[in-house]
Amino acid sequence: MSGIISAVARRALMLLAAFSLSAVAQQPYPSKSIRFLVGYSPGGVNDIVSRILSPEMSVGLGQQVVVDNRAGAAGIIANNLAAQAAADGHTILLVPSSFATDMARGVKLPYDPVRDFLPVTLVASSSLVLVVNPQLPATSVRELIALAKSKPGQLAFGHAGNGNITHITAEMLVAMTGISVVAVAYKGGGAALIDVMSGQVQFGTPTIPPALGFLKAGRLRALGVTGSKRTPILPDVPTIAEAGVPGYESSAWWGVLVPRGTPPAIVERLNREIVRVLGMDETRERLAALGADTVGSSPKELGDFLRAETARWKDVITKAKIKID
Repeated sequence: MSGIISAVARRALMLLAAFSLSAVAQQPYPSKSIRFLVGYSPGGVNDIVSRILSPEMSVGLGQQVVVDNRAGAAGIIANNLAAQAAADGHTILLVPSSFATDMARGVKLPYDPVRDFLPVTLVASSSLVLVVNPQLPATSVRELIALAKSKPGQLAFGHAGNGNITHITAEMLVAMTGISVVAVAYKGGGAALIDVMSGQVQFGTPTIPPALGFLKAGRLRALGVTGSKRTPILPDVPTIAEAGVPGYESSAWWGVLVPRGTPPAIVERLNREIVRVLGMDETRERLAALGADTVGSSPKELGDFLRAETARWKDVITKAKIKID
């Protein structure tokens, strides 16, 4: 008799477990708040981009999208947290251009950038801007190049960290023009800009948002933007390519990823909501104020873009013999 009861009990437990799993699987997504991981401090461009998206995403998804700043190691800490998170759509990750440049450089990472993530959408892209100290006797890209060639090893540029897009963008300019200058690394873009303004270093290629106020105040001079076309936020500033370095192009960008294994239906839902938010006039205007163009790609398009960006920067680093380690 006890054996029969035990068998019945086991079967009941199995049915209960199956029912519980089925109930979980059928829960509507999202069933709780969504953590939006950002690998940089509050107030920076990456943080601002995430906070432009999160309120309207919360409305569309019916759950709070909470920005979680996990600054450190140039975004690697947040990336690793996302790679280890449950693949249920309740953790998403904002990645900037350094996600691809790290792969191009062959940086040793605690996660696999290709294996451990799925693409959701490319959010936006933006030119960087070549800026100099206003006292520097260079009012154009050509004049800066000529000045650097007349004083080999005497000019310096500041950047926001080794391998950062502000670093590699300047290094590409150095390699394509044959100038000899000194690279000075800072703990952030703001510190680098302060030293350009004070004359400790002579130039830099920051992202546009932190430089914009200083440009308007006359504390920095813009010589060129790094993208393939002029930016509406600095309409009178030529591209570096048209200002004397044909073929030069570099852009900052931001994309959203989720942990590998996230169900396709959830990836599609996230993509649909983010693209919807990016299509709103207010979103486009707020991103434009940062000097950024909205994109809103499909998951496949972002995956293709990441592979192309990685290959492009790897080719640049190898051919130009850029030393960034």
